[in-house]
Amino acid sequence: MPSVRSHLRPVIAGATALLAVSALSACADDPEPTSGSRPVETSAGEGTETSDAAPATPGGTPAALALVDAGAGPRRVVTLDVAEGHTETTSLAMQTTTTVDLMSSAPIELPVTLPYTSTVTGVDDDGITVEIDYGRPQVEAGDDLVGSLLAQAEEAFTLLDAATTEVVYAPSGQVVSQETDLGASAPAIVDRLLDDVNASGFALALPFPDEAVGVGARWSLDGEVTVGEVTSTTTTEFELVEVTARGYVVEVRTTQTALPGDLPQGVGAVVDGSTTSTGTFEGRVGLIGPASATATSEGSATVEMGGQRITTTYAVELDASTS
Repeated sequence: MPSVRSHLRPVIAGATALLAVSALSACADDPEPTSGSRPVETSAGEGTETSDAAPATPGGTPAALALVDAGAGPRRVVTLDVAEGHTETTSLAMQTTTTVDLMSSAPIELPVTLPYTSTVTGVDDDGITVEIDYGRPQVEAGDDLVGSLLAQAEEAFTLLDAATTEVVYAPSGQVVSQETDLGASAPAIVDRLLDDVNASGFALALPFPDEAVGVGARWSLDGEVTVGEVTSTTTTEFELVEVTARGYVVEVRTTQTALPGDLPQGVGAVVDGSTTSTGTFEGRVGLIGPASATATSEGSATVEMGGQRITTTYAVELDASTS
């Protein structure tokens, strides 16, 4: 039976950080852009930094994948199954609802659609090289999104347009290396936006186990991820619920816990935070991104700024498709 390509994207985990950390970064008024590659979570070793520019943002510690149950037979080893020159486009729609316990603020809803194109530029026995080109995100205006906030959101997300990321995957789908080109004169907020995008899984693949697996297989991935100098521990649990000659369906549950620490540029400190995400991802042979994916996420974060503690709660709904 043909091999099944592995490219799960638990994209929900960092979706809210994309908004919250970027907003805090903008308040901090960063003076200089940052570019170059970022270390990423892998189970093979430490991430590397190859940039000759400013130091890259830490991506986290190596993730540890553990097979819990190989599932029922028949079993197979799941690997990437794409050829050099393959190109596909993914559309990822996120609906984020955020509430801040400050001056009785009303909930803010922010619908965003992020398109990106993935092109396979190299395939050999050691792995697959993929170039990701981000398109122009679309931000929809709602009744509760005032003009100034909408303008800031559109400006921040628009800066992603024309940015690219090169990812090298092992045959199993594990990320070996990842390097991002921000383009000329990109401000620092773009660097943080891409850190957030990558941390949430837009450009990174979480692998299947190296062992053969069947329906009912379960495995987990533990690690750390750093977004805008905020570090969180993550645990992701996978269960293979369907597998055919064409693809697979996997249910994913991720818990993310923020570690106490300072926010970028000394604007405040993280007190605590946690997010729980659940989703279903349908993969298909010959695709890098999910043929379809739906996920929901809920969480909260408390920061201390100017001697005052502020708690933000959020919910995110996601729909993604690749063609």
